[in-house]
Amino acid sequence: MEMKEKGSPNVVHPSPADGVAVRVATSADAEAPRKAVAADVSLQPKLTEGPVEALQRAEREAQEAAKALEQAILNAPEAEPGSKPAMARLNEAREVLSDAARCTEYRKQLTVGTARSEMWAHEALGELKQAKEVERKQKEKKEKERGTLGARLEHSDADVRRAAVQALGAMPSEVQSQHADTVAARLEHTEAAVRLAAVKAVGGMRSEVQSQHAGSVAARLEDAEASVRRAAVQALGRMSSEVQSQHAGAVAARLGHLDASVRRAAVQVLGRMSSEVQLQHAGAVMARLEDSDADVRMAAVQALERMPSEVQSQHAGAVMALLEDSDAGLRRAVVQALGGMLSEVQSQYAGSVAAQLEDSDWSVRRVAVETLGRMASEVQSQHAGSVAARLEDTQAGVRARAVEVLGRMPPEVQSQHAGSVAAWLEDSDAGVRREAVQALGGMPSEVQSQYAGSVAARLEDSDAGVRREAVQALGGMPSEVQSQYAGSVAARL
Repeated sequence: MEMKEKGSPNVVHPSPADGVAVRVATSADAEAPRKAVAADVSLQPKLTEGPVEALQRAEREAQEAAKALEQAILNAPEAEPGSKPAMARLNEAREVLSDAARCTEYRKQLTVGTARSEMWAHEALGELKQAKEVERKQKEKKEKERGTLGARLEHSDADVRRAAVQALGAMPSEVQSQHADTVAARLEHTEAAVRLAAVKAVGGMRSEVQSQHAGSVAARLEDAEASVRRAAVQALGRMSSEVQSQHAGAVAARLGHLDASVRRAAVQVLGRMSSEVQLQHAGAVMARLEDSDADVRMAAVQALERMPSEVQSQHAGAVMALLEDSDAGLRRAVVQALGGMLSEVQSQYAGSVAAQLEDSDWSVRRVAVETLGRMASEVQSQHAGSVAARLEDTQAGVRARAVEVLGRMPPEVQSQHAGSVAAWLEDSDAGVRREAVQALGGMPSEVQSQYAGSVAARLEDSDAGVRREAVQALGGMPSEVQSQYAGSVAARL
């Protein structure tokens, strides 16, 4: 005896006499997922509940929802694993697994049809529950680790405390903020390694945390350990401009420190501060141009490059005097710094840079060529002959830069030195040949036409980069030149 459920014309349930389930006649049950209806109002938060009661009720509902969903999937209409109906059921399960409010009505919609269990659905639900459990355990583990790290800041072993400080310094900002006071307290630790880790950790925290503990970090400028003092200077240099301005005087006081590494750090930090702070301490920073340590002098040179124009103009002469320094790295830094200064300062000292084209160190010569190539066109024209002389340099790197710079000079200068550049199409160094091809390809059309044959000969070069540059250079030449060498270029395709 079969009975139809009221309000559900397509749903057939077994009568007590049947003893077996009867399959639903409609095809919609097997071909598409049924949509969930609106949540049961009984599952909405109750206004009279306190937070504890609401939490307990939500927990019960979640447990009931999981059971209801499991039963719903087990009683779902039959479908082959991997079929569209099966995937539809699985997707339904994924959507409602975490939604307690939808499960009661959802169960009613799914529990139509056969009472036979579907193993694939049962396993799918198990996998979903397992994934949720893994996520929960991972979350618990992270929370436990964070709490453990906080506790390890109080550990009796200094190495453990240092490791805890370092670990917390690398954690998300909200975790850092939670333990910032505890970390900052380690700035006064008896072990230098712990203080160092604390300084670095605070220096890497959010700006509001840095501002809160900036005074404690600044106090480490007087630390007995040089590495801690240096780290404190660097940490202050990463803080906000307001904090930097507040403690700039303390940093500037380190410019005369006995330890050269601390002096260098102070110069570097002041050189990165706001222009107002730089103007205030420019004299003290530039006094380090006379420092006994070459690294400190180099830091002062590099700091000037970032300072306001009036400071550059005032102290450029003192910087250029270091071109006589015995340290090649320092001379190179001076030439590079001038390339980043005001054009009027560059023009004033261009002759001194050009003199470095004869420096005994090839890296200084190369940087001198590059710096002259960044100056105003009239300055370039004035020193083009000296740059062209570097085409005969013994170092391929210097020759390559000379070719490149000549290729970027004013057209009249390019035409004047085109022959010298073209001669380096036969250089033994592939990098020099590439620069020569590229330079000729950017010169005036009459120069291009004159040396097109020499450029075309590079289509047979042993270096792929040179051949590629030759193709590109010929492609940018006048149309009559392109027509003449089109066959040679096509042969490279």
